[in-house]
Amino acid sequence: MNNIKYDYYLIFLWLLLMIFGVISIYTSSATKFGDEVSVAGFYMRQLIWVGISLTVVLVLLKIPWRLQEIFIDPAYIGVLLLLGIVLFLPEIKGSHRWMRLAGFQIQPSELAKLTTILFVAKRIAKSHTTTFQSFYRSLTGFFVPIILILVEPDLGTAMTIGFIWLMMLSVTNVSSMTLFIMVSPVLSL
Repeated sequence: MNNIKYDYYLIFLWLLLMIFGVISIYTSSATKFGDEVSVAGFYMRQLIWVGISLTVVLVLLKIPWRLQEIFIDPAYIGVLLLLGIVLFLPEIKGSHRWMRLAGFQIQPSELAKLTTILFVAKRIAKSHTTTFQSFYRSLTGFFVPIILILVEPDLGTAMTIGFIWLMMLSVTNVSSMTLFIMVSPVLSL
């Protein structure tokens, strides 16, 4: 059994966010013609994905962290390969963001968010990590996915991953002044 202390407040917020997402999709896909209200089935797809994600989380909670940790590096490399492959697939609406895999249309940049976070967290969580090591390990982990995503082009996702990188650095031993120096050129753009 995992000796993990769960943050129930965070779990509650996560569930609340998923419920809010389904409700938002339901209400935004409703149309009214006179007295008749019609709702598109988009919210059902979201409910299916909520069910899948809850199932995956429950399964992962049963697997010891040491065993999960073995799969982080291969998952990160696999996502980098997907980000590279998607660049050679046909364009969809002027960009190379989507690919078909096992009957599903996936966006590898979305997978890159999670795998990059896990990959970098594994690197900077080691004990006795200096400020320079934290910065360098996180930079090398985030640099390649951001560049590949910018080539797609998908500026929004690249910026999101960059913001995640800064947030991860903010909880390490990197000083606030270093973070400010890194962020100020981006803000000036």
